[in-house]
Amino acid sequence: MTNQQGIQKHSLWGDLLGGPHRVGFKTYFKYDYARIYDLTLRGKLPTSPTKQHRPILINIWYPAQRDDSASVMSYRDYLAIGQDNNELSDFCEQLIAFNLDVISYEVMYKNYQDLSNEERAILKNFLDTKTAATQDAASSGGRFPLVINHQGLGGSFEDNSVLFEFLASHGYVVATSAYQPEDSECFSIDWDLVRSIKDMEFLLNALHDHPNIAPKKVASMGHSYGAQAAMAWASKKNSPIDAVISIDSTFEVYGDEGYEKLKERLARVSNLSAPMLFFASTWEKPSFGHYASLKYAKRYYAQLDHLTHNDYVLHGAIGSGLRLANHPDPYPEFVVPEPKLTRENYEVVCCYILKFLDAYLKDDQSALEFLHNPDRGVGVNVDRISLQFEDAVPLPPSL
Repeated sequence: MTNQQGIQKHSLWGDLLGGPHRVGFKTYFKYDYARIYDLTLRGKLPTSPTKQHRPILINIWYPAQRDDSASVMSYRDYLAIGQDNNELSDFCEQLIAFNLDVISYEVMYKNYQDLSNEERAILKNFLDTKTAATQDAASSGGRFPLVINHQGLGGSFEDNSVLFEFLASHGYVVATSAYQPEDSECFSIDWDLVRSIKDMEFLLNALHDHPNIAPKKVASMGHSYGAQAAMAWASKKNSPIDAVISIDSTFEVYGDEGYEKLKERLARVSNLSAPMLFFASTWEKPSFGHYASLKYAKRYYAQLDHLTHNDYVLHGAIGSGLRLANHPDPYPEFVVPEPKLTRENYEVVCCYILKFLDAYLKDDQSALEFLHNPDRGVGVNVDRISLQFEDAVPLPPSL
């Protein structure tokens, strides 16, 4: 729906102000013929030879033509993958079941099979909620920057869909995948940076000729380990990435413990110059000094309160209120007791991501000015965020 000023408002968006475009969504599979995948599924005999090419899920949110008669998707429609691919039907069935369990845990803090009848009703209401996206909507004319997102360890492929819809409404194409391990024995994303980077590169290659994508304007974005993968991809020699968004990567908090692969990559980066936006929670006392070696990149360090790790994605942000509505007494001890502030600060994160992308992928001077001197005309409370800027050192001349 729209308000009197013609600005799109959607039930899951809170106070976020939509852009000039409707939101389209497509989902399909392509095969990476350079890699092998074992399609043998747990508890099932293989329906085809186990030596298969790697299936890559491609979900894209994109600017679509305005059509007031078009029906929008419910949230559960995001799980309807592989509808036209009989070869992958069993694979998709188990991937959907895995993702539903992730949604259940991140929204309700319980696996799906452990939910009470009352909790299942709450989760069902969430899954029945209308989104802002229309399945297979006609694309808008024009070409738009591409944002490739990685959801992180054990995440689901639509976990930050409000951010993706919001960006699409403002003229971006957002792509995600499942990033599953090497065979169908497990669908939970693990720490394999090489595989994650190869999957993100596959998305870029698969979408390069898309008629609505400007392939020379590409950002990598991720949450948690997904943010680490986004940074690692940008750190590769001759990387195509023009901007990086790191959403609570945890490297700022635990960078001295167990992050050897990422530290090794960042330590040897000599020419990473893509602008970078980092988010972390103030209460965790993050240290951004781990990124000091990235001196050739403009760096924005953002801190907020009232967000736990999963509150940086939609599941956590919406779940804090749903859980407390069901359990007015303290539920688990780690539930944030102020869901309204959690939700509002999630929207602040979405707004700043948009402004950062506008500044560095669309060369929007007003967006750049906002990052350095924010104003209040964006629908969110800009006082909620602390933003520190580190300017880049000029790259040395090449040989």
